[in-house]
Amino acid sequence: MTPGSWHSAIRALFCAIALGSCDPGAVQKPIRPAAELIFTAPDGLGERPALLLAAISDSRSHNRDPAHYLTPALRAALAAAQDGEARQIREADRALARAFVAWAHDLDTPRGAVPVESDPAAALPAFDGRMALRAAAAADDFPAHLDSLQKRHPVYAALASAMRDALAEGEDLTILASNLERARALPAAAGKHIVVDAAAARLWMYEGARQVGTMKVVIGRSDMPTPMMSGMIRHVVVQPYWNVPEDIVRDSVAPEVLRPGIRHVWDRDLEILSDWSPSATPIDPAAVDWRAVVTGAQGLRVRQRPGPANMMGRIKFMLPNDLGIYLHDTPIRDDFAQRDRAKSSGCVRVEDATRLANWLFNGKSPMGGKAFDRTVNLPVPVPVYINYFTRSPTAKGLASNPDIYKRDT
Repeated sequence: MTPGSWHSAIRALFCAIALGSCDPGAVQKPIRPAAELIFTAPDGLGERPALLLAAISDSRSHNRDPAHYLTPALRAALAAAQDGEARQIREADRALARAFVAWAHDLDTPRGAVPVESDPAAALPAFDGRMALRAAAAADDFPAHLDSLQKRHPVYAALASAMRDALAEGEDLTILASNLERARALPAAAGKHIVVDAAAARLWMYEGARQVGTMKVVIGRSDMPTPMMSGMIRHVVVQPYWNVPEDIVRDSVAPEVLRPGIRHVWDRDLEILSDWSPSATPIDPAAVDWRAVVTGAQGLRVRQRPGPANMMGRIKFMLPNDLGIYLHDTPIRDDFAQRDRAKSSGCVRVEDATRLANWLFNGKSPMGGKAFDRTVNLPVPVPVYINYFTRSPTAKGLASNPDIYKRDT
């Protein structure tokens, strides 16, 4: 399209959306807004109103209703401003600003279930209307600025594109809309970060908007689902102990001890400790009332020693949170060959812990040395976003993943 025809198309779109019809000469040629005006020019509407209206008109691709922003009051203000009178231009600018802030806010804000933000450093910033207006006013390339508000994270951009196609084909948007809302909780602009998709049972490594790696993961069973959450990997633990959760001690470890006997403790390389304090002391397994543990009448701290059979594998990727969720290596390799990888008690087991560790530490592996339970801080903490996409982008288009946690409904 030539520049002249492109401007003509923009003018026509503006007239169709805002006014219904107009004289082609009524919309002024593009003029950069003055400091006190954001969307209009001192002596005419300029080009920004048409660009903004075109973007807002595509709101259904973002699971939003354009009529919420393209109000009769906005249309009337734009029609009055066609005369070029300064006061009416200012009124039109204010009306456009109101529409822009409402639209930008809704693009930024998920509806429905949102992830638990376990670390303020990984939390998405709250929408700030004044800051949004300042950014719009300062944008030298206004079309690119509007585009950036709509593209957000690459996962979100792919789902919005699929929504647009589905709208054109008249398809049911329910599942896509659910996934789009969840994708809205991913960062619009971020450096190095991790996205875990529990529905696809995969992990992606990102550097900005560029995906630099992916791997399979094992996620929580349907009765112990991996939560949607954000956090920061701040350190790793090399050659870790596995502190067995008390419900697993009650439901799995204690019944096994009652069946074959105390040798189950030795076979699994388990240690019984007096309490959960740093100064806890070992307890003789034979001195434990295992039946009381099975019934829940007695709590018990059990941990598995580091080694080849340790359920944490060689390394844990710690993101401090109250849910007890983290990423870790695993000695159980067969699960990664399965399509159904919902096998864990909620934590995320990673397929290639060595590769993930090397990436997090910028190529310098933290896994050397023989010391047990060794904490190594990351050079820079890395955010993790655990989400859930029953429709997820791949190189071949959108993949359909089973709704194992029934979150689409």
